[in-house]
Amino acid sequence: MLVLLRQIITLVISVLLAWIFAGLAFVVQGAPVADAFLVEAPTLVFVFMDIGLVVWMVLLIIGGIRRQGLGAGKAGTIVAAVVAALANLAVIAVIVMQSGTPDMLAISFGVQAGAVFVAGAGVATVIAHRLVPLPVRSAEPAPVNRPDASSE
Repeated sequence: MLVLLRQIITLVISVLLAWIFAGLAFVVQGAPVADAFLVEAPTLVFVFMDIGLVVWMVLLIIGGIRRQGLGAGKAGTIVAAVVAALANLAVIAVIVMQSGTPDMLAISFGVQAGAVFVAGAGVATVIAHRLVPLPVRSAEPAPVNRPDASSE
């Protein structure tokens, strides 16, 4: 149960941080603060990173349940975020190519969305691992209860 709680905390904090990082990026580019945080940042995170968020959530759940592979541990969670961002960028590239006109602006938004998402996921992973520590699993197998041979 703690694993699921940690994964949910990681997901929520990473989306919020990606939103904040994207808003700050738009403010630096000259957008008004209200537009940057209330219009541009949510559009970037939720429209241009939607597939990546779903892929990352699935990897987090699978890795959390198995407690190994992508989505498990700090490194696995961050690698899963990078994989999700690249999968998202591939989907955006396919959609752009299918439209018939190469739209490099959409691809650049996909790259920017992936960058703020991976940055948010990296920070959120560290925060979530500090907030919800998991008990360490023992590498030894559990002892088997066998009747004592001398009692027969």
